[in-house]
Amino acid sequence: MNPEEIIVAGGGTKNPLWMQITADVTGLPVQVVESWQSASYGDACMAAIGCGALSGFAELKKLIPAGKPILPNMENHKLYQKYLRIYEELYKQTKELMHELP
Repeated sequence: MNPEEIIVAGGGTKNPLWMQITADVTGLPVQVVESWQSASYGDACMAAIGCGALSGFAELKKLIPAGKPILPNMENHKLYQKYLRIYEELYKQTKELMHELP
């Protein structure tokens, strides 16, 4: 099952450029939850799924009031996809070497 959107909360959501980059990189809409929400609330909700108090993420999503969606710029997404391929190849070729860094 592939995600259809990303729901975000916490301090990083206050940076509109970072949220746009997140949407562009993933190619998915980013929902910034209303300001009363926090990352710890999301953690508690996921714990509720883990202990069975909520049936799953579909039920959890109904409890989170969505904010204004940030839509991806698909031209930027295509560019990021190109760089992702390059990054993945660079990582494969240098991961052992990177572990030697202090």
